[in-house]
Amino acid sequence: MFATNNGDTIADPADPRLHDRLESFESEVDGTVLANAALPVESKLVHGVFWSEDLRRLTFESSREFYPACVDEDELTRIAESVAGQFGQESVLTFTYLADNSPPADSFLAEVPGVDAQRFHDALAADPDARTRLGGGSINEDGSLVLVAADGDAEVAKRLVARSGGVLDMSDVRHGMSRVRALAKRDGRLERRA
Repeated sequence: MFATNNGDTIADPADPRLHDRLESFESEVDGTVLANAALPVESKLVHGVFWSEDLRRLTFESSREFYPACVDEDELTRIAESVAGQFGQESVLTFTYLADNSPPADSFLAEVPGVDAQRFHDALAADPDARTRLGGGSINEDGSLVLVAADGDAEVAKRLVARSGGVLDMSDVRHGMSRVRALAKRDGRLERRA
């Protein structure tokens, strides 16, 4: 699950808000995970670039990649929606790794070395199709791009990664199921989108 507590649009990759390691946020999300009868195994700090369809703009943001355990799809949905509502987020992305004997996957998670946030931002800014279809991606602390995409968007992902200075090798991706737990603002409140 990828989530943040950031509600600001940050246009400068050197903005000091991006140095926040989100440790108190991590603790609060761990509490939400526990409150939903799941186990918070770990989380990793990532630095993302995301497109807001509602605001029609890109933002840099620090976020965390959470690994809850002992959850099924419905429980993960409930946790993601709780986190989105608790922190006023437009969306929270979930990705569930599937075992080899599971039903067919609909998405993949790729880690691509050598892509920095500014290059990824610039490539995403220049590609309206990729912005709409992929929504963004994160750079982990070892400097690799973490990108979740629908299987049908593999060519878009390859194009975006190439424009960002990386190479997306589809033989190295992990397959699974991804969902964007999207919430819409209505009268100042967040509501689940259909």
